Amino acid sequence: VYYLRGIGKLLQLLNHDHEEVQRLAAGALRNVVYQSSENKMEVKESNGLNSVLQTLKSSRDLETRQQLTGLLWNLSSHDLLKERLSRGGSLSVLTHSVLVPSSGIFEGENPKDELLADADAFHNTTGCLR
Repeated sequence: VYYLRGIGKLLQLLNHDHEEVQRLAAGALRNVVYQSSENKMEVKESNGLNSVLQTLKSSRDLETRQQLTGLLWNLSSHDLLKERLSRGGSLSVLTHSVLVPSSGIFEGENPKDELLADADAFHNTTGCLR
């Protein structure tokens, strides 16, 4: 995947109109970065963190959100990416998109936020913050 520049193509698929394509791309990215510093850095250099966070912010599909948070957890095992995830907007997206809906505390005017509560996504997100 790395040698064929597939990571960039998978990142582009996170913006696809169909949720299933997003879910499959997130799952493939999650697998390809696992225990591969080279692939993790390729995601970083391709501005992939922003793509992952934007997709997480907009996705309403629980399985896609599980794949995205699992991907973020895998990425966070690299020190440079962990630092990036612990700063600024990344924490805000993780907090508002996963942690708050899974906590049972619902903010704002969207009662459907409780439908986003998911134990696996919550577990993956807290793994990012370790």
